[in-house]
Amino acid sequence: MLLLQMPKLEIRSNAKPSTFAYPPNLEEKKVDRKDKVETAILSITAKHKKKEAEKKKDEEKMDVVILHF
Repeated sequence: MLLLQMPKLEIRSNAKPSTFAYPPNLEEKKVDRKDKVETAILSITAKHKKKEAEKKKDEEKMDVVILHF
């Protein structure tokens, strides 16, 4: 059985240690926006509201008078 060994190396550098350091962690910016968002109106909803408005107009036109004899 043959054992392979890594050679021992020693390296000297005049560079700053920060050159080889890990970069700092990124900070997530928290944005607190309280802007109102426009809601989407579906065509079905618009049609339904239109029908309801027509029904209310028809009910207002009809005056029901009950006479008791």
